[in-house]
Amino acid sequence: SYKCTYAKDCTHALQMLDYLEPDYIFVDQHTAGLNSIEGLKPIREKQRLRSVPIVLFLSSMTNDIAERASSIGVDYCYTKPSSIDELSTLLTDIILTGAENREVKNPGVNTPG
Repeated sequence: SYKCTYAKDCTHALQMLDYLEPDYIFVDQHTAGLNSIEGLKPIREKQRLRSVPIVLFLSSMTNDIAERASSIGVDYCYTKPSSIDELSTLLTDIILTGAENREVKNPGVNTPG
């Protein structure tokens, strides 16, 4: 069983990550206070979170964006689903099978290898 916790903005998320022990970190590109993908660097700077997969959801994705995300420690990038049902299906699939096992057909997706 999984518990989902959310933060209202980046500052709140970073404070929560001081005491939470997540299995995954899911981030929306348009999270309040996240001025750019580089804003995710503080998560990777937390030693105990370095092995926790960061999954980033983007409005649109290019190879450049995916490469920038990968360079700062984002593990997986997905284009945001267009509906709550699609998002629910995607999250369930990621949690049950792992992001690394999900076949993604979006351009520029960072896949392990």
